[in-house]
Amino acid sequence: VLDAALAEGARLADLTAAAPPGPAEPGDEELVTLLVRRSVLDLVLHRAASALPRVTISHRTTVAGVLSAPGPRVTGVVTDGGERIPAGLVVDACGRRAASRSWLASAGLPVAADLTGPSRLHAFGRFYRLLDPYGPPPGPLNRANAAGGVWDHYSAVLHPADNEVFAITFGALPGDRAMAALRTPAAFTAACRLSPYLTPWVDEGAARSLGPVRAIAMPPNVLRGAGPGRRRPVAGLLRTGDAACVTDPMFGRGLSLALAHAFGLADLIGEHPVADERLGLAAADLADRLLRPWYEQGVHDSRSRTERWRAAAGAPPLAESVPPGGPVP
Repeated sequence: VLDAALAEGARLADLTAAAPPGPAEPGDEELVTLLVRRSVLDLVLHRAASALPRVTISHRTTVAGVLSAPGPRVTGVVTDGGERIPAGLVVDACGRRAASRSWLASAGLPVAADLTGPSRLHAFGRFYRLLDPYGPPPGPLNRANAAGGVWDHYSAVLHPADNEVFAITFGALPGDRAMAALRTPAAFTAACRLSPYLTPWVDEGAARSLGPVRAIAMPPNVLRGAGPGRRRPVAGLLRTGDAACVTDPMFGRGLSLALAHAFGLADLIGEHPVADERLGLAAADLADRLLRPWYEQGVHDSRSRTERWRAAAGAPPLAESVPPGGPVP
């Protein structure tokens, strides 16, 4: 998959390039990140999955519900066309909407509550392409794989990707009227020119835009099924990726965390070939060990950023305690 991504124009970046001076430490060789757009990586992964034996991908087919048996246990899925497909194991990889929650509810099966923590973030983004594919970068990447930072009342970060494409994203508090103007190209470009590290990248001689400025939905931090009154897992169903855990998108942890979780689940499935309650309990333990710390870090980081920005805007501080959230759409 990595070779295929590189063949499609993705690049590797050494994160130690931004590390403080000093001797290398064990594990530093693993501090490498892949610079690639999500759409390109999705295409590469789709080709790799399609080439696997015994794998069938059905386009234009939506899972509308699950088949179930006493236990409780999921035994397959029902498509929007009414087809009933039995399965030894169903995996919800539907993204942050975690569609399996509605499948379980419709089947009369228990749905565990979620942990949630608001991100309190509104964002705008735009893609660009460098004009000179062989020239040096227009400016430094102060974060090794990105340029920019989190400033007093907003964030501005540039992410290089494949084929000389890069994206710039601004984040701000919801309701920030001044930052709402960024939805216009002229205001977006002006903000880039006023933000540290971004100015040379949007010079007319360095890059051209690839489309309009887009408003970006920023979901809350969510850890599925870990809320108050935790229930025993329903056998035969697992969640992975954003269907299992969502973290504040501004910090860029989602894809790496999703891959680590998916590999962890694959190992568990190898250890528990029968999708019974033991597999469900092992998956819940994996979520506690791998996902919960990053969920809690995301909640902390979201709140810290919000408090900093509210203080800069002269707004009152947040309440001391944040009530636990319920399931998030």
